[in-house]
Amino acid sequence: MTTAVSPSLDSQQGADLAGSVAGTELENGFLPAGPGLERYHSDWYGSATVVAPVLRPRDTEGVRAAINLCRTRGARIVTQGGMTGLVRACMPQPGEVVLSTERLLGIEIEPRQGTALVGAGVTLASLDAAAREHGLMFTVDMGSRGSATLGGIISTNAGGNRVLRYGMTRASVLGLEAVLADGTVLSNLSPLMKNNTGYDLKQLLVGAEGTLGVITRAMVQLVPVPNARRVSLVSAQTLDEVQELLTAARQGLGPMLSGFEVMWRDYVECALSLPSASAIPGFSFGELAVLLEVTGTSDEACEEALASTLGNHLVAHPEADAIIAQSEAQADALWTLRDLSGEAATVFAPFAGFDVSLPLSEMEGWVGDIRAKLAKAGFERTQFYGHLGDGNLHVVVGLGDLRRKEEAETILYDALAGRRGSVSAEHGIGLSKRQWLPMSRTPEELAVMRRLKAAFDPDGILNNNRLFNKE
Repeated sequence: MTTAVSPSLDSQQGADLAGSVAGTELENGFLPAGPGLERYHSDWYGSATVVAPVLRPRDTEGVRAAINLCRTRGARIVTQGGMTGLVRACMPQPGEVVLSTERLLGIEIEPRQGTALVGAGVTLASLDAAAREHGLMFTVDMGSRGSATLGGIISTNAGGNRVLRYGMTRASVLGLEAVLADGTVLSNLSPLMKNNTGYDLKQLLVGAEGTLGVITRAMVQLVPVPNARRVSLVSAQTLDEVQELLTAARQGLGPMLSGFEVMWRDYVECALSLPSASAIPGFSFGELAVLLEVTGTSDEACEEALASTLGNHLVAHPEADAIIAQSEAQADALWTLRDLSGEAATVFAPFAGFDVSLPLSEMEGWVGDIRAKLAKAGFERTQFYGHLGDGNLHVVVGLGDLRRKEEAETILYDALAGRRGSVSAEHGIGLSKRQWLPMSRTPEELAVMRRLKAAFDPDGILNNNRLFNKE
């Protein structure tokens, strides 16, 4: 089925915008709406129904000029990074111009301070590679590391694979530079870890999904690359058994425990069927599989602590299986199984992806509840996996018909009611989840959020109608 595509701006607005950038610094990065701009109008869930002109400023002053230009022309802005988001927050809507951060580059490492000053368009992989030249690393890691950009990661307060040890993105952000809707440049790129001098304005921008300002640069904390790493894959038959292992790992491994991922059989079978999957010979999968990572100061300490924890678990559960990677290549191969989640989801297209968080005590009941309800409704293809150590589960549901998306959403989100869960653990709200936001926020909280939006962006210039439904 072909989806009708229309311009975001009418022909006169488009011509006015093109004329306004001519002869200015913005001209070099300007792309008029038309064919060949698919990468600015598509994400994991497909293409937008509108095409928009694209502004690609090179620096903070260019972002300021772009925002001022759009405001005076009556156009709104949708900010884009690597387009790896999963809630359609970056898809252009009618009346919007794309502001891409892809040319906001630059990385300055301060090794002794353990910090990096980074442009919003720098990819996660590029930042980590630059940091590792100094024996350091950025704490956030995820499967989309090659395309996800720092600005987008901060704007969504991304989580990823290391939250258990290092926390969400906001824990590593020391300072920010951003341009507000009125053109004001809010800049505090301090490298200080301790700075209690009034309101911490950067924390309003972290996780705001670009609705309060456009992030242009960030000062982030780096940490030393661990001297040693051990990765293990463990089989299990029940979620209760997995949670028992998590408790033992936390007690036995302490701060060495850096990752604890759980994958149900439906996800594992789909991921292993992909051409890019790595074989895992000699391992017997159960109903669930746990990917467990330990990092520390020495190979011996990591090996001994992990072997002890797994040994005790296997004594208590002799039917379980466990392997410990014996090289970095083997460790990476085990992680590949988890990193294939994006590719595995597309096997079920059209699909709906879910990103929820729950107290550990509620997980088993929630999973059983929605499995039964999905099956009863005829949704037979599912994938369950997640960052169990921080209470975050992901679910992929094959829809068969895209028109059934809201039906699947209702099943999953209604089951959160009374379980103290969140409709979004780490992916944000965007366009996809805004109708469900009241399930996780009180009316009072939503009212304060709307007041903040009105104070920062009274005319709704930036990423409008993301987060909130139209009033």
